[in-house]
Amino acid sequence: MLRIALVEDSAADAEILQVAFKKTGMPVEVIVLDDGLKAAVKVRIIEGFSTEAATGATMFGLTMSEGASLIGEAKVEADGSWLANVPPYIPMHLQAVDEFELAIRNETTWIQGMPGEDRVCGGCHEDRTQPSLPGGQAITNARGRGPEDFMTPVLMRTEYPWAAANDATNPNQIQTLLNAKCISCHNDKTNGDGPQTFYEVKAMNAATGDSYDYMIPRLDLTDREITVKYDRQTHAWPASYVSIFYPAALEMEMAKGAEVTGTVPPKWGVPSDARHSAMIEKLNITSSLQPDTYAWTLGEAFSDANIAGGTRADHAKLAGLTRDEVRMLIRSIDMGGQYFARQNTGFKPFNNDPVAGKAY
Repeated sequence: MLRIALVEDSAADAEILQVAFKKTGMPVEVIVLDDGLKAAVKVRIIEGFSTEAATGATMFGLTMSEGASLIGEAKVEADGSWLANVPPYIPMHLQAVDEFELAIRNETTWIQGMPGEDRVCGGCHEDRTQPSLPGGQAITNARGRGPEDFMTPVLMRTEYPWAAANDATNPNQIQTLLNAKCISCHNDKTNGDGPQTFYEVKAMNAATGDSYDYMIPRLDLTDREITVKYDRQTHAWPASYVSIFYPAALEMEMAKGAEVTGTVPPKWGVPSDARHSAMIEKLNITSSLQPDTYAWTLGEAFSDANIAGGTRADHAKLAGLTRDEVRMLIRSIDMGGQYFARQNTGFKPFNNDPVAGKAY
């Protein structure tokens, strides 16, 4: 079942979308956003940064997402409240996250604060230049508990560099995980139980006359290099990174004028949307609250019939991935699917890191 959260809290909109998808034959459960957010168990706080903080990088990979580090994931209390102390000065955005570690909504409005400043939602239509007053309301559970402490110095923040990490022992390097658990079945020769297959992408720039012709594997998770064009950059990436993110990239502007031959695989990785990424659905993950409950019910058909196997299973267990390792892949995709991070580009912080050694 494909689950969709609507932006508006409207039963009429839900009915219209339900009818539209029914005509396509695609299984869908329409969820009004307000109802979807009730499933949130935590809020993911993500720092964004530009390529100025990633030495030598002019873009972060095969996505349009900015650099990202995880400041923390704050617990959502029973009354829907949460509270956290976060570093000042930096731009941040939020994701409501469910019991399966999946973002329910990727909120791309950036917020930041100064040292000692409180930033609390006082209502969507309140005066942003005035204090938000409690107005006689009962204190929230999170306020009564006190804020969680996410005042982490810049070099200690959680990032997910895809490969070539400055610290070769970085536990969050994606390619290290793929090398350990996935490449015996997904490489340049084999893909699961069968031979590796490829699709071809060809295009020519009418203005310059430059052309390109790439053979891209369906799902090769090794670190062998594949050179592809994305946006205005031609770059060599690990086969794993191209395999996972190129199908989604083809739906963007870069696909205009491109000739694709062969079967394009499912969108294994959709930047900032692990919930609709075929690789995560294929792997599956259990609930943090009920270990015998899965994000995608076992035995049901995949949302995309082109995902091998036909029905959902616990492929992560079959491949030997722990729940924490699947969570790492989910976070990497939900945070934007970047290749580059501070932690694989030689970044060095300023000497006056406003968080290190200080408590605001």
